[in-house]
Amino acid sequence: MKEVSKILFPTDFSATAENAWRYCLMLADRYQASILITHVVYPEYEMMDLPTVAARATTEKIDVVKTNLLPAFIDRGLTQVQAGNLVKSLPEVYEEVEIGAPVEAITRLAKNEDIDLIVMGTQGEHNLLEKVFGSVAAGVIAHAHCPVWVVPEDAAVKPVSVAVYASDLREADPLQIWRAGKLLEPFGVTMNCVHISDGESLEDAMDFAVLGGFFENKSPALQIQFHSLTGKDISTELETFSNDCKADLVIMYGPHYGFWDRLFHKSQTRKMAMKTGRPLLVLR
Repeated sequence: MKEVSKILFPTDFSATAENAWRYCLMLADRYQASILITHVVYPEYEMMDLPTVAARATTEKIDVVKTNLLPAFIDRGLTQVQAGNLVKSLPEVYEEVEIGAPVEAITRLAKNEDIDLIVMGTQGEHNLLEKVFGSVAAGVIAHAHCPVWVVPEDAAVKPVSVAVYASDLREADPLQIWRAGKLLEPFGVTMNCVHISDGESLEDAMDFAVLGGFFENKSPALQIQFHSLTGKDISTELETFSNDCKADLVIMYGPHYGFWDRLFHKSQTRKMAMKTGRPLLVLR
């Protein structure tokens, strides 16, 4: 798997983005990666506006972002992580202002710049997946070519020591578990692979045991443990397990919409890890 050397960080300059920016700087330090930070500007379109007037208004917005908002935002984060001893060294940071719809602009930029990882904040105040990830984050997760690391607004900025991989026993699981392990190597993580079944299928438990056997002697340089749990509500069981093992990160491969619909369609969504301040890494 390709090492993380280029991280994309989209920002809207909110308090949520500021927390995610500090988290992103911590990740970049661990990966020794550079960061491309971007803000997406909506083009100015007003009824009966002359094209030249609309273009001038858009240009003015871009100038404000480039000369005031982005530099101040970057500097605050750099100062805060240095003051908190959260990094050993500061990464190279590049700036880019995009024009258009956020999801399309972010995913296009990530592909054009050969980005290895997207890190972004979210408040989680929308419907279905958007309740958890936020509308822009949900769209980026669905369309990005690379992994997306979502940082909730209250997430603590600290290195990952324990991670939970939520398995749905799909054919892609062995590869994605291996990819997750490689991605987390710089942290020396204990990764718990968890499958939650309804208790009515012995086949699931057998499949998960086979999956565990596959990784014995084949795993990356970190500790991988396999857990087969029983429960009627997947989201509640996953949240309980993540709390019990004090997980710093939840990892999923997706989105597999059938699995994610089962996971997020109930009111327990707000009790999920992402709502209680636990970051999420989505592999593509």
